[in-house]
Amino acid sequence: MNSKIAIQRAKQALEKQDSNGYANFNNWDYEDAFNKELTDWYRRQDWGTNQRKEQEEESEMIIDDLQVFLTEKKMSISNYEFFSDSVKLPENYRYYNKLVVTCSKDKCLNQNIPSKLVESSNTQEYLSDWNFSPDFDFEQCFHIIIGNKVRVFHNNNFTINSIKLTYFRSPKKISCDIRDMDTEWEVKEDVAELIIDGAIKNLAGNIENITANQLAKERTINNN
Repeated sequence: MNSKIAIQRAKQALEKQDSNGYANFNNWDYEDAFNKELTDWYRRQDWGTNQRKEQEEESEMIIDDLQVFLTEKKMSISNYEFFSDSVKLPENYRYYNKLVVTCSKDKCLNQNIPSKLVESSNTQEYLSDWNFSPDFDFEQCFHIIIGNKVRVFHNNNFTINSIKLTYFRSPKKISCDIRDMDTEWEVKEDVAELIIDGAIKNLAGNIENITANQLAKERTINNN
């Protein structure tokens, strides 16, 4: 899918027999509508507000839809007495997926252990609870996201060398600039159709095209 085809689809759906209501939209209007719907679709996959209430990576289809956005980055850290802070989150960071901590203790160097994301308000409880407190031997620790950084708690039980963050990056913006009309969108074809339908629904509301609005809404609900 590219912007040229997407705009043609949108114009065809929005066209009224008795008027050219859709002609009032310029390329910027279509670009804005496509990107808003892309953002909404992306957030629905992460939070599970689709019809089946599935969240990120909870079905093969969602895994396949989101895999293009999944990326990982090794991040350096600054060590403090009971925790370590990472550098700033990547600029293209959108949603969290998982974290692996590389740490050392005594003669055991550069061991990878998983880390659990917890609420900031619960850190003291986790630190004082033997079942959850950071422990190198049990290969467990926890972290929070605060101030656009990852804070990993080690409770002075081991030394953190680095962390590897797996996250969902921001999607590339859809451009309807004349120079980018033939550039392929990075989402799959069926996802692109959902984005177009959502954009049509929003644009149809602007020109009170009830038929186009209802048809696009029905297609979006059935396929989300």
